[in-house]
Amino acid sequence: MTFLLSFALHKSNINMENNIEFTKGETVRLNSGGPLMTVSNVLSNNQIECVWFNDEDEVCIHSFDTEIIFPDNDEDWIEVDEDDQKDWEEEEKEVSETEKE
Repeated sequence: MTFLLSFALHKSNINMENNIEFTKGETVRLNSGGPLMTVSNVLSNNQIECVWFNDEDEVCIHSFDTEIIFPDNDEDWIEVDEDDQKDWEEEEKEVSETEKE
């Protein structure tokens, strides 16, 4: 199984200064890559809630700062292997656990 990873150039495209608005149902990705996600809710404080399926086809839901998300436009993508994806997922898990503390 392969996943998609964005080039870092998108990182500068996503910030509140650019007034990017996210809408419910829009597809997005993290600036650092990862799975395609769907915006399920637009929250206050520059946060959006996203939903996606993991490798086990389980539904995942998480809130993200809008500065680390960009709208999916299928440009500038490269494929990464499953090991790279697992590394990303481990990093995300660590971040989530840190946020809970």
